[in-house]
Amino acid sequence: MRALAPFRLTPWAVVTTGCAVVLALAVLPPFVAPPVRAALAHGFHLVCHQLPDRSFAVGGVPLALCHRCTGVVAGLLGGALLVPLVGRLRSALVRYERPLLVAALALAAADWLLGAGVVWTNTPASRFLTGALVGLVAGYLLTRSAAAPEAASAQPARVAAS
Repeated sequence: MRALAPFRLTPWAVVTTGCAVVLALAVLPPFVAPPVRAALAHGFHLVCHQLPDRSFAVGGVPLALCHRCTGVVAGLLGGALLVPLVGRLRSALVRYERPLLVAALALAAADWLLGAGVVWTNTPASRFLTGALVGLVAGYLLTRSAAAPEAASAQPARVAAS
């Protein structure tokens, strides 16, 4: 059995802290003064539509991200926190990383497409959960590649047939 290379704490801490800061900034608008709220909304507008009816709100003030984007950012943090917990399973999980990401993206796309096609009425919960699933897988992959890159190299290389 191949020995697992050491887990790199510093890259893990940097990525995890970054995810936590982005999530904190996204939920901050209801708790700050209007000028700060406007600055946060402007910053997050670059990545999110921020429709008020599709955003969580506290006291009538919407968060800086919509339901799905809030789920993605929360999932990114969850995925980052998951990396050290899987330990020796990291190298075994490599073969499932791409299919899990494709499945998560497909579920989010289905929720969006079926809702847009009036086949399914998506809800704040479905939007948040499908976003969180995408974020969880993406956060795990991002953080694993920074803190435990040896897991990906543990997968046997594929040889092209001549």
